[in-house]
Amino acid sequence: MHAPAEFQLTVSRFGAWRGGLAVSGVVVWGSACAWWSASERPLMSAAAGFLLLACVAATASLHSLARIPAFLLRWDGAQWHLTRGAGEPSAGSLQVAIDGGRWLLLHFVPDRTATGRAASHWLPVQRSGLERDWHPLRSTLFTARPLAVPEASGEGRRP
Repeated sequence: MHAPAEFQLTVSRFGAWRGGLAVSGVVVWGSACAWWSASERPLMSAAAGFLLLACVAATASLHSLARIPAFLLRWDGAQWHLTRGAGEPSAGSLQVAIDGGRWLLLHFVPDRTATGRAASHWLPVQRSGLERDWHPLRSTLFTARPLAVPEASGEGRRP
């Protein structure tokens, strides 16, 4: 089996991702309100204060996840490359974490660098706005395998 052809895609629309985050926020606050209305504890109790703090922290976290710069994904026939915003491209591996049919959550793990391991990135991708490239993207994601790199240690070699 041969590797899929080179592929490149720019992702700049995140409506489905932001909608999912908004639903998560409504669930967090709705759960807190349901607890407050069903609880016999006073609204100024320590548990209520902790719950309010947890809701605010969850909202701040969801808000930070909603800010995603456009990014470029490229498969060069041997390896994935990610360019975020106006940054430099980095090579690494790309796995599908969640496949929702019309949207994907991808996990990009950069190759090790001379200074250690770079941070991985979670990348939401939706079909809306990418209709022409959706099938080639999914085909490449599920069939692309990085080329095997021979071990430098010499294990597995015949004398």
